[in-house]
Amino acid sequence: DTFSYRMRDANGLESTSQLAVTISVANDTPDSIWSESGVEINQGSSNNQYIHVSDFGNLISQTEFTLRLSLSTTEPSGTFFSYATHSEHNEFRLHLAGGRLKVFLNGQAWNTNVAASLLSDGERHELSIVRTAAEGGVAVYLDGVLRDARAGWKAGLQLEANGSMVLGHDQDTFGGGFQAADAFHGSYWDLAVHSTAWDGARLNLAGGQTSHTSTDLLGHWDFEIFGGNSLLDLFGGR
Repeated sequence: DTFSYRMRDANGLESTSQLAVTISVANDTPDSIWSESGVEINQGSSNNQYIHVSDFGNLISQTEFTLRLSLSTTEPSGTFFSYATHSEHNEFRLHLAGGRLKVFLNGQAWNTNVAASLLSDGERHELSIVRTAAEGGVAVYLDGVLRDARAGWKAGLQLEANGSMVLGHDQDTFGGGFQAADAFHGSYWDLAVHSTAWDGARLNLAGGQTSHTSTDLLGHWDFEIFGGNSLLDLFGGR
């Protein structure tokens, strides 16, 4: 297309020119840039709010997976991710307590070397948990940087399917049993789950966005279109 424009200098002299713009069609990968506005829960004295992620299904009952969660908080305690099954309410849980990030896997806790202060500075962070069941590996990345890892932890274990996934509270029973002391006070921005074990290079490259054409993407939830207390999947069903 062609556009005409006119310029005028301080002496009142004018000049008119034309600018030709050519738009080339490219088959680019559609990326979803992560939310610009998150959703706040349990602000002030509130401690009974939570988000139930619907249709979470079998997403993390994989031989390996990468969970990426964008969040912010100023509180150094609370459960911000809880996956419960009928047989184990701490099937997979992420919790801040005692100045550290704790990861629960099939009822067993790992007190990581990730300081809670790294997450509770009020800034938005992308926390990634990478699980490789065959080796019993779990790695914790924060903003693309590896902060802690372990191997041989429940090797061969796949998380049980058909569980209940809640953000903002710990489930002491399937889908409930919430305790005020476990409430997470902060904001959620995005959540994505992938069926492969990512490394730091890929996490750095993908920071802040999700490609919906990625063959290992199992689900992506965008809290910018949050409504009610249930969150719909923007992308899933693979």
